[in-house]
Amino acid sequence: LYDLDKGNDDGLGQEYVIAHGPHHTSRFDGGTTIFRKKRRHGPGHRYVANRTGGGPDNPTDIDHVSGLQESVAVSFEYENVNNVTITLGSSPGHLPRYTDFYMFYIINEAVNQDVTLNDDYEALIGDRADEFEQECSAKLSPVKCKNLRPGSVIFEISMEPSDAAREALLTLMKAGDLDLPSFDAAVLDPKSFVDLAALAYPREVIA
Repeated sequence: LYDLDKGNDDGLGQEYVIAHGPHHTSRFDGGTTIFRKKRRHGPGHRYVANRTGGGPDNPTDIDHVSGLQESVAVSFEYENVNNVTITLGSSPGHLPRYTDFYMFYIINEAVNQDVTLNDDYEALIGDRADEFEQECSAKLSPVKCKNLRPGSVIFEISMEPSDAAREALLTLMKAGDLDLPSFDAAVLDPKSFVDLAALAYPREVIA
């Protein structure tokens, strides 16, 4: 979690995070006064910001975080759990505090995922399945399209994790449909949009 700070020097608008359950921390203050850590009532720890915020401590690229930005960040590592609970909050202040969430899914190996298009299979594809798969693979390269079948229009994508593959998926998501040279454009099913979003992001980060 990045950019945990307070609104001003009068102690108002102090942001905090409570990590529930046993956990390890990293990118923590290392003994400085940036955060105060204290035991709360219950099986968690509260981390309270103790530095007034400003523009330079707001990260824009999590791959290139400055020392200042890292000093107002904290991360938690949990082991052998199925779910975790994190509470975010702020003490009262003159101005509202807000949090942006960016969630990324880790891809460490080749993946296969079904994609559904909301269209009639016979009307869109007919007996041209091989042609569809070839044009789809060319459009989404290096992602491969295969195993086309009816049920609306369902096909399987196969990809190795790479920036090019993720960019191809992001382009498809932004378009909202699959438009191939020899076929009418077909709209992505909402569930497939969610599935593709999970594949398109390479890191598991909450900011």
